[in-house]
Amino acid sequence: MPIRLRHLLVLIATITVWHGPAMAAPESIERLSTATSLNDSQIAQINEYATYWVEQLGNKDSETVREARNKLTRPLRVISGRPASLMFRTTYGKALIPKLREIINGDSRYHAVNAIQVATALSTPSALSLLEEHIHIDDESRPEIRLWSVIGVSRFINDETIRFDKLRGILRTLAGSAQVETNPLVLQRAMETLNQAVLNGRPKNLGGEELRATAIQFEMEVLDEQIKSLEEGKAASMMVKALQPSLILIRNQYIDPNLQQQQRAIGLQSAPLMGRVYKVIIVNNDKLRADPELSRSVPMLINSMENTLKLIDSNIRSSQTSPDTTDGGVSWSKGDLSALERSQDRWKSILTAAPYK
Repeated sequence: MPIRLRHLLVLIATITVWHGPAMAAPESIERLSTATSLNDSQIAQINEYATYWVEQLGNKDSETVREARNKLTRPLRVISGRPASLMFRTTYGKALIPKLREIINGDSRYHAVNAIQVATALSTPSALSLLEEHIHIDDESRPEIRLWSVIGVSRFINDETIRFDKLRGILRTLAGSAQVETNPLVLQRAMETLNQAVLNGRPKNLGGEELRATAIQFEMEVLDEQIKSLEEGKAASMMVKALQPSLILIRNQYIDPNLQQQQRAIGLQSAPLMGRVYKVIIVNNDKLRADPELSRSVPMLINSMENTLKLIDSNIRSSQTSPDTTDGGVSWSKGDLSALERSQDRWKSILTAAPYK
């Protein structure tokens, strides 16, 4: 054997003795995911799997992180039509959540978002509590983390293993933060999560109807505060971006046949808020026009608002005629603020009187 080759083999053998082989990935635990009881050996296997892959979730290599996220969420997916059992998810979560919390609280936003996605997939009360820690703007300054936490909460709405009172408490936190949210995308997603709560499919004995009523109230409170901040010039003009999607959600709720019992309440509460959008546009006129993207979005916002107002008013005051107003989107495009002011005044005279007030 050539001397160089012999030396190379000796070197490889030495490295193997010193460091040993790389730790192999543990065996899959998917077969345990639907179990309703677990023995000590199975729990140990779950813990080993969770510990290995959650460590990889914090790896510096993005490919490794993606693989780890997939490996961690795979056992939680529906298998042969059966979802992961609460017993499995709870056991798995106990092994995962401490490290997930550490990653979320770390400096890397990329790693934090991936950890939030794993926590969301767990769908346990403890995982929901972890998301709640990062919903409110006072507790979480990073908008990306607030965004994915708010999105995550929506995945728990129809989970019957989550108690109604816990859901209501977290939605209260979410709505409280949304009232003072400074990022339009986070606000939009918060409203979408509240919308999911309005449309929830939970049975009555698990708080479905009460959750629906609570979510409607939270939606109105969020819109009220955000519109107020824009009216007073306190909020950045870019927050207007979140208004049109929010108004569309309200409109869709109003015409949803499954929400007929709530239709009148939604209309009476939302119409006065929509009428205030005129003032938002007028007060922020210069800033909105200075931003090409915002300027293009304003006509769509006004049209959504006016069409929804007319729809609601035609039902609420079915024996009376809605005010004769010009097309607000066209008026904006022409720079005719006086036309918007006239429309605002005509609607205000109706929306500040009975039956709205």
